[in-house]
Amino acid sequence: PMRRLKDGLQDMLTAYGFTEILTRSFSGNGEVMLENPLTPEQSFLRPSLTEGITSAVTLNLKSFGTAALFEIGSVFHKKVTHEPAEEVHCGIVLASKGMKDEEAFRAVRGIVEGLFTRLGIAGYTLTEENKTLVIDVNGEFVGVIKRIESGHSGAYAEFSLTKIVPHV
Repeated sequence: PMRRLKDGLQDMLTAYGFTEILTRSFSGNGEVMLENPLTPEQSFLRPSLTEGITSAVTLNLKSFGTAALFEIGSVFHKKVTHEPAEEVHCGIVLASKGMKDEEAFRAVRGIVEGLFTRLGIAGYTLTEENKTLVIDVNGEFVGVIKRIESGHSGAYAEFSLTKIVPHV
């Protein structure tokens, strides 16, 4: 089921004009620390896709007017038992030199709603909290849609495929 979900999302996002990227699984912060990190800036396993995707946006906007990117990859956190846990997430970003934040935010929201509808995910809700849309499926938190806060005009969504795969 997870492979089929990933393939379906890749096909749909590519059809929407997005480019898939792959970023590092290491981060300067997080819950799961590496025993032998390569550098202090890469001493944790990433807790979300945000850091890598926003860095990719910065690089893309130096050469192009628009960045429409997505990544499907693993993120890591600690369980209540303090053991590492891995989840698969999908991150989607839309940024443009000429686009207003609100336009990008509405566009990313529409894309997420379109994806969930095409995947047949019933029972999802989007609730606004502090200028962020919280994505729940049947009452369970699965992700967020928010504006980029790194000096670019754009919006970003990240949601857990691990949590939505039972609903597909």
